[in-house]
Amino acid sequence: MNIDDTDLLAITKRATEQAAGTLAEMLEQEVQIRLFDVKQPGLSDLNRIVKEFSTDVAGVRLMFRGILSGHSYLLLPGGQIQQLTEITGDPFEAAKNEGNSAEIVLAEIGNVILNAVVGVLANQLDLRVSFEIPQVIRDAKDFEKDVRQIREVVAAARQPYLLTSQLVIQSFSIQMVILVIFFRAEG
Repeated sequence: MNIDDTDLLAITKRATEQAAGTLAEMLEQEVQIRLFDVKQPGLSDLNRIVKEFSTDVAGVRLMFRGILSGHSYLLLPGGQIQQLTEITGDPFEAAKNEGNSAEIVLAEIGNVILNAVVGVLANQLDLRVSFEIPQVIRDAKDFEKDVRQIREVVAAARQPYLLTSQLVIQSFSIQMVILVIFFRAEG
């Protein structure tokens, strides 16, 4: 299941463009996802990410199942989630009134981005996957629960895919990390 770096960049560029288009339709405003880097990281890269998000993180975990199963993560600086919530506008207004607006906005945006990235990657590999309900990562303590499992996967020589990018809505921009990990074949 190896993809060379050139193909990986092209695949993830298509995926992030698709996600930006879907979010733009939902939010009825311009959305960009600027892709900075795509790679298959080693343990040192993952340790850097864990350290970077050790005190200030929010995100979404989206599990998927199929011939290959795994987890995908969208990680953002937690301190910027409230501002992200404020600029999303009316599309989430009804949902915002039902509960924690920041979690709802984060779950929706994360779901769109992770579905696009995993979906396009799976299609390129000619795999079918189904998605579970996205789970919000509320803080660094919540994310710590996943760190051990992520490190075990990398230590077992299964290569995750790591995308560093930036989400831009109006004049607001937020750095984000997308991590896709394939665990095992089902069946």
